[in-house]
Amino acid sequence: STTTNSTVENTLTANICEENFQRAMIVWNRMIELKEKIKESTYSLMIRIASLTQNRKACIEFLEEMKGKKIKAKVRTYSPILSLLSIEGDLEMCQHFFNEMRNVDLIGGEEEFASIFNCLSKCFDPNTNSEKILELTNNYLSLMSDTLTKITCFKLRSSLTNLFKKLNWTVEECKVSLKNSFCYLTNSNLQSMDLTDDEIKDLLNMVLSLITKGSRNLVQTNKEIEEFKSSLLAIDPFDIIIDGANVGFYNQNWEFGAFSYQQINECVNYFEKQGKKVLIILHSKRTQTNADLSVVPTKKRRKVQKSTEQIKTAKTEKTTTSTTAT
Repeated sequence: STTTNSTVENTLTANICEENFQRAMIVWNRMIELKEKIKESTYSLMIRIASLTQNRKACIEFLEEMKGKKIKAKVRTYSPILSLLSIEGDLEMCQHFFNEMRNVDLIGGEEEFASIFNCLSKCFDPNTNSEKILELTNNYLSLMSDTLTKITCFKLRSSLTNLFKKLNWTVEECKVSLKNSFCYLTNSNLQSMDLTDDEIKDLLNMVLSLITKGSRNLVQTNKEIEEFKSSLLAIDPFDIIIDGANVGFYNQNWEFGAFSYQQINECVNYFEKQGKKVLIILHSKRTQTNADLSVVPTKKRRKVQKSTEQIKTAKTEKTTTSTTAT
């Protein structure tokens, strides 16, 4: 009975996905007829819908069409394809698209690594490819450790657990001391993954390039950067750095949402109670007494305001014309 119910549910889900894909294709073909400019977001959505119907051919065709039109793909473009290939257990193609994604400077996250490890687990055969799977597992684990700082995705944890068990690795959860990184399972101190001097320099150069990018007055910008760096060197190091904009706008995407200084203050109080020295990074415009605290960007508000004025003008002109005609 359980098997029958599961089969029925899977069939219904497949039918719903297929219907959605057919509807999406109608819209897609209509966009082609109207010669609409199709962007990455639309391609990625079509690939996702096609993957839910397990239509590998359509997924790859959409991706190849994107590449042919020089439309830059994103991680969300590749993710459904990797998931589908993982379900099918096609390790060669799963590796191919994962590496292709990495080669165009797209850094996969937990979902993408979960697909790779799940595929490795599905393809594992102790009699034919155990050494190959072990080698690939170590390679991808090394790559993942350079990419992810922690694992929060259940799908990734599950795929790793299943793979490790097939490799006869011990899988256990344990506590690690925050003071000295002591692991109570292995009775050893975990190694600190600190940045090298060269990596720190590269990071600094990247940050500086982001600051100066698009600057209208590069000389003035560089002067302000040097002043800021000098002010930091003149004081003791900070324990905590708070991104004021992200904290201030957190959970404010609703009708009456607004930039919240209270949320920033709560974060500061939380860390200061622990004896931490806190630095808040905040744009100078947010420190003004007449600062705009609204969530909607200024440009968008002006556009909406302009559109409203145009509608009012059009209504007025229509009323005037009607009156004149009468």
